Amino acid sequence: MQEFDTSMTNTQFKAYYTNRNEELLKSADGYRAELTTISSQIAPIKVNIQRIRPNLQQAQYTIDALNRQKSSLENSRNQYVRLSNSGNIFTRRWLRSLYVPRVNQANAALRDNANRIQTAQQNLNALTAEMNNYNSTLKQLEATESTINKNKNRNDNDRVILIKQQFYYGRREEACRELSAVIAKQETLLNQYNAELTELNKQYTDCKAKYDNTCSADERNALTKLIADRDDQTKQLEQKYAEYDNDCKDKIQDCEPLNSIYQQKLATYNHENDNKNRLDEEYKTCIDPKKNKCKDIYNDTNFNKSMTETNVDMLKPATTKSSEGFTQFNMNDNADETHAKLVANYKSVQNDYTKLKNNVQELNSANNNDVSKTSRYANKKQLYDNAIYTNILLTALATSIVYYIFTDL
Repeated sequence: MQEFDTSMTNTQFKAYYTNRNEELLKSADGYRAELTTISSQIAPIKVNIQRIRPNLQQAQYTIDALNRQKSSLENSRNQYVRLSNSGNIFTRRWLRSLYVPRVNQANAALRDNANRIQTAQQNLNALTAEMNNYNSTLKQLEATESTINKNKNRNDNDRVILIKQQFYYGRREEACRELSAVIAKQETLLNQYNAELTELNKQYTDCKAKYDNTCSADERNALTKLIADRDDQTKQLEQKYAEYDNDCKDKIQDCEPLNSIYQQKLATYNHENDNKNRLDEEYKTCIDPKKNKCKDIYNDTNFNKSMTETNVDMLKPATTKSSEGFTQFNMNDNADETHAKLVANYKSVQNDYTKLKNNVQELNSANNNDVSKTSRYANKKQLYDNAIYTNILLTALATSIVYYIFTDL
């Protein structure tokens, strides 16, 4: 896409180029001069800003330090005032004599601090106003510099376009001559192509006439027969279509209702099969004493049975001589036989308990003797016998009660 006017003659462009180039060069010199002036104005302002910035920071630091000192003095004064007003009627006069001078000193220091803050604030205000003035001036000059740069860039772009335009007009005559030569060459090629097309067309016409004259009658007959056979096949196909329309169209049974019934029955079968599987699982759980709702009672019963059998085994003597009169139990005993044996065991335990009481009394009597009191062996033997007999008694009683309860259940 052209960015300049191409409709001028070479003479018109030369006049236009002289005036336009002079105008653009003059504008470029003006913009450079303006930028130099702006730069000379900006430089001292930046120097002053750099000079004021540390003074401004120091002034702000001084104000902050004086304010912190003021806060500390006020806290001290308030503490002295509070202490001078504390105490009872007897100590208040002494406290005031001690803290009132300190309050006065704090007030004097606060007045001096306030004067110093005022002076520092005035200095800070003056520096701030000077800094704001420089910043405002710098902002205006930088805005003017930006505008000049934009104008300078636009002027430089116009000069580039003018140079492109000069190049275009400088070689336009040469370009026209080159284009004329290209056109002549294309016309020559076009004439050559036309001659070749005429010759090819003549050859095609001769070839077609020769082919029509040399094509055999047999080949034409074969082609005619193929065409006839195709027509016969077409007629037979149309006949089959007619037979289908007469015999089958709209007469084929619709199987969709049967499929719908089948799907319903299949869904019912699947549902019933799922119920059967669920019932099978429930039956298996129900007949399994370790999984059904009675599993806790079953486990407790097995545990109690195991404990009872263990305790009963403990009651069985190792030899006939060491049986101590306990009746032997048999796993095949019925409830009556078991109850009778339990009663016999209970009586045997009662007899053993009576013997144990007698033994304990004898031991106690022995311990009351002077000889026994000095005998360490007698004391340990008594403790040992007490522990043995007590454990045997408690085990026998607990086992008898648990086994009786189990047979009752």
